[in-house]
This record gives sequence, structure tokens and C-alpha cells, in this order.
Amino acid sequence: MYRVPWRSVLNEFPCPQLVNTLSYRTPPTGCLRRACCCCCYCEFPSTSASSSPTSPSSPTKMAFLGLSVFRDAKSTCMFVGLVLITYYLIMDIILFMRFRTVDIVEDSKPGPPDEVYSPFTHLSVKALMNDHTSQYVISPSAEYFDMITHFSTVFSFITPNVISFTHLFLGLVSGKFVASEHLHDRRVGVLIFQVRTWLDAFDGVVYRSQSNTHLQFQSVRNTTGYYVDTTCDALGGVFLCFGILFYLWKRFDPYKAGSGGSAGESLLPVWGSGGGVGKSGVNGCGGVSGGKDVLKSKSGVSDSLVITTKSGVSTNGHGGNGRGDTYFSKKYIFWKVFCFGLALAAAGKLWDITVGDFKDVLQVPMKDAKTSMLQFELCHSSTTVFLLYMWRLFEGQALLQYVLIPIMIDKIWEFLNATQYILLFIILSLYVISLLYIRHMRTMLGL
Repeated sequence: MYRVPWRSVLNEFPCPQLVNTLSYRTPPTGCLRRACCCCCYCEFPSTSASSSPTSPSSPTKMAFLGLSVFRDAKSTCMFVGLVLITYYLIMDIILFMRFRTVDIVEDSKPGPPDEVYSPFTHLSVKALMNDHTSQYVISPSAEYFDMITHFSTVFSFITPNVISFTHLFLGLVSGKFVASEHLHDRRVGVLIFQVRTWLDAFDGVVYRSQSNTHLQFQSVRNTTGYYVDTTCDALGGVFLCFGILFYLWKRFDPYKAGSGGSAGESLLPVWGSGGGVGKSGVNGCGGVSGGKDVLKSKSGVSDSLVITTKSGVSTNGHGGNGRGDTYFSKKYIFWKVFCFGLALAAAGKLWDITVGDFKDVLQVPMKDAKTSMLQFELCHSSTTVFLLYMWRLFEGQALLQYVLIPIMIDKIWEFLNATQYILLFIILSLYVISLLYIRHMRTMLGL
């Protein structure tokens, strides 16, 4: 199989060093790691062929104050996740108890400039459909940061669009780290992406402060800032997906020399007469038998590549996880990542459309008191609350938070396999149900 000489291609660009630094095919450079303060909390392994990245089989010790719950990264993530879920549930109970008695037509109006932010006040359709992390962690921290530092007024020359382009660049850098074969690099990429998400919320804080719409949470469509922000958000998700894609290509690369065996060993499959991997396996070892049927049972498609290394373990430090001898073609891996990217794009776009549709029905003043009462009842009905809450769980920002967790614990391949089709099915079904329900409410309200 012909392989593109990427090094010679990169050298044809006017600035090959810069292109090589930003390319997802190469690991992050030392200066990029130092710029992201990586060395302050971990040591990065060597990038030589004899070294392998951190894997679940050799967990990173994270003992903290002698507590066994922080003994490794997986236990730490589980503990933090349990704390966050408990926190989110408590905050949701408080939020929706207040929502039962609130008329969002009046409550969604802007507040005075000196009013302190609270996630339970100035409720709007957009706030009720926002994901938990943004609603209870990112947005409050961004609002309180601006309240304490007066950033939006002191640095009034920094516009929301400047902040949007900044978090766009951080999304590019985050994808670079996520594409690395080293688990430490990928975790740094997750932290950088969270900073990008925080800046994404902060540009809204700056916009509301500079436009005198303090604490009014709604999208202002048909403006330059709206299109800049949505474009930068979309590209940030694209960069993250490309980072995942290039990492999986490296992880399941069967042609990498020196992986799984002695230095310089080439892992090339031996194809049998039936079109599958022959009984001799790879380099004379007992391999995968059964031809095409075995290939389909391993991957589900005929273009997947299943090989066995000499040592019987996987390359890139992924042994001991039940997948030690399985490799897949680049097309198959691309399809897995593409399905998640499609679900992410659908969630972001359909959520934005649904927010606008709900707003046009539930957040507009009615002409008479009888219709206003009916609008209030529809807004607080169990069906409306259920749909709003489901969108909180499956909107685009929520999916981004979900995918960062398996990246942190080195389970991204398992996550993509588990959510390949079901995620898109849930999002499309939720949108269709919401669309039919909104039409029903429009008919009842005479809109």
C-alpha cells in the first residue's frame, strides 16, 4: 500500500516548521507543552520508538492527601463525576422549583447593571435548555469573573468577536494535544478545551455587558457577532473531532515500525487466498483465521484490518484491554468519528432551532389574559419540562462535555462504539417530537 510522504509534503509549504507544529500527525512540540504549563504537574514520556504512552494498564498515581479515592486517574474521574452529578441534581431541583412559579415572559427581561448573577433568576427558554456544566459551572464563573474584575468595562476595546477568535485558536491547540499518543498530552488537551469552553461563555458575558442587556440570556440572530460565535463554536468541535481521529489513526496503525515487538519490526499482514488474513498471521505467528467472515465479525465492515503482533499485545501502550490484537482501517475509524461529529453538529443546530421555536411560543407577550394563562400552563406542563430537560442532556455543549470524559480516562474508542448510531437517533427523535409539540402549542395559542 502506498503511503504519502508527509514530511516531504510539509517541507513544500512556505513555513514548514509552523505547519509541522500545528499538524495533528506530529506530537506537540516541547515549546508548546511548556507554553501550556504541562511540566508543572506531570512528566511526559519519551517519544522514541521504545517508549509507550501511559495506558490504563499502568495507571498514573494521583494520591492526594493520602485518600485512596485519588489513587489513579480513573478513580479520581469517577469521584469528581459523582460529586458533579450530585451537585447538578440539587441545582436542578432548586431551578425547576422556582420555574414552577415564574412567568418567563417577564423573568427573561434584562436586569440592572449592579445585579449579581444567579442561575435561578432571569430564566429564559435558552437558560432552561442549557447544559448542566455551562449552567452551573462555566457561566457562573464567567459572570463572577467579570463582576469582580470589571473586564468588560476596563478592557472595552476587547470585543466579543476577539474572544471568539481566541477560543477558536485554543480549540485548534486542544485538538493538537488530543491527537497525541501520550495520555498526558490528551488530558492537557481536555483542560485546554475546557478553557476554550469558558471563553465561549465569557464572550456572551462581555456582549451583554457592552450592549446593556445584563443577565438577558437569549441569542441575537442576524448579527455579525452571532455568526462569528456560532462559526467559532462549530470549528472548535471540528478541531476536537479531528484530534480524536488522528489519535485513533495512530493508535490502530498496524504499519508502525517498532510497535509491539523489537525496534524496527514492521507489522505487515499476510493475506490468505480468501481475501482475509491467512492462518500464518503476521510475520509467521499464528494469526486470525476465517477470512472475510472473521473480518466482518471483528469490525462490522469488510475493509477493516485485523492483525496479530509477535508479542500478542497491541501497540501504543493499549494492551490488556481486550483489544490487544485488533486493528481497523482508516476508513472504518473515520466513519466512527464522523458519526459522532454528525451527531454533534445535529445536536448543536437542532438545539438552536428548537430554542428559537420554543421562544417564539412561550416567551412572547399574549394579547389577552386568557391566552396568557393558557401560555403559562403550557410552559409549565410536564411535557414541556420533559422536553426542555432532555435538550439539556443532549445539546451540543453537553455532548462535548461527554466526549471529554472518555478522553481523560483513555476510553474514547469504547465511547464511539457505544454511541455511534444511538446518539444521532435520540437527537433526531427528540427534535421531531419537539417540532410536533411546538406545532400543537401554536395551534392552541392561535399563533
